[in-house]
Amino acid sequence: MSTPAGLLNVTTAIPNVTEASMDDGGASVYTKLVPALIGIITLVGLVGNSIVVYVIVCQGHLKTVTNYYIVNLAITDIFFLVFCAPFTASIYATPSWLFGRFMCKFVFYMMQATAQATCATLTAMSIDRYYAITDPLKALKTRTPRVAIVVSVGIWTFSAVLAIPVAVFFDIDVVQFQNQTYDICDEMWPLKIVNQGYGVYCFVMLYLIPLTIIVVCYSIVLNRLWKAVSPTEETHAPVHLRMLIQKRRITRMILAVIVAFAACWIGTHIMSLWRRLDVNFPRTSTSALVFQTIAHLLMYFNSCVNPFVYAFMGGNFRKQMARAFPFLAGKKSAMTEGPTGSLIKSKSTQV
Repeated sequence: MSTPAGLLNVTTAIPNVTEASMDDGGASVYTKLVPALIGIITLVGLVGNSIVVYVIVCQGHLKTVTNYYIVNLAITDIFFLVFCAPFTASIYATPSWLFGRFMCKFVFYMMQATAQATCATLTAMSIDRYYAITDPLKALKTRTPRVAIVVSVGIWTFSAVLAIPVAVFFDIDVVQFQNQTYDICDEMWPLKIVNQGYGVYCFVMLYLIPLTIIVVCYSIVLNRLWKAVSPTEETHAPVHLRMLIQKRRITRMILAVIVAFAACWIGTHIMSLWRRLDVNFPRTSTSALVFQTIAHLLMYFNSCVNPFVYAFMGGNFRKQMARAFPFLAGKKSAMTEGPTGSLIKSKSTQV
């Protein structure tokens, strides 16, 4: 039997529930529970990221480089949830691909492209933080909205081009299993070594290299900030110390986003490499199915968690959200109190 339809490369192939050694009752619960969880995550993620875009763009606060990258990251999350999550849920719910050849290629192409755009955006945000903290004078000339727009367009172009092999080598395959015929949306590489090589390439390019760059940048940034900022109360600190404290808060917020990304995506990378490189991969193992399902849920959860990071760690974001949605005025104390300077600083020096 051909490998069941799955999420290519970073998302791995989904072992069909009918393949795993699971009884009928367990399979029935599984095929309903997992799509429901994906649906909840998708709804929360779409609402949260749409609020982020609305508050920053529609409220006229898209003035700092950091905010441009945050909007770009929110857009990648929205695309990932819209074009990927519903189809992943359907794969868990039914053994057959229901959406035809074009959608087979398009959906998995978008999965790869948006995953790459997310990694590249997080890397760009880290490099941006590095220059903002280590060389602030030079950063005044290079960290401009125009540069941020060019970088964001470059990220999407780069991601779209590198995802082309997915559109080429994904197609519909008709398979037989337990006397039934299924249409499977599957990857069809010309050689097994190409399949394995592309999997390794994706792990290196979409996880290992970006995280290495991020770790290096943030090691230097955090060392510089934690040495420069004293525990002096912000209200009594000179202007330059207030700016350092503000930079420290923004850096801490972006670092939280990156840590969430690393934790939520490591499982899918492990499963992808395991399935591709291990000829003895336990395809019919319920444990493997459960582990991979958890990895998929975490992968989509990552696309809905960032707005909560901004809300809890971004004082200015909470204030602007309260202004954008007046009906939240009843929660004014929760939305407006707390430290400021973390996000959406519309009338301040860019940090």
